[in-house]
Amino acid sequence: MTTILFAFEVTDSDSGISTSEITLEINGVLAGGQIVQAITGGYRVYYSINAFSFGVTNRPPFQWQVTATDNAGNTTTQTHTLTID
Repeated sequence: MTTILFAFEVTDSDSGISTSEITLEINGVLAGGQIVQAITGGYRVYYSINAFSFGVTNRPPFQWQVTATDNAGNTTTQTHTLTID
């Protein structure tokens, strides 16, 4: 395992979201290389990351966190833990 694809949707039908205000952190490290696809009310966001660059290996759980801020300044963060077998 060397590459992990993260895909998620960020929506806000009120004020909208700027793609520059969507981030992914893996084990506390900010990921780059965001690819976005417009969907109704927001974006579908993709990140393809090199697992070893973020300390992700088989078995031990790792943490990934998505943060998005809408155009009104409201921020939401979701944190998840994942184990790869």
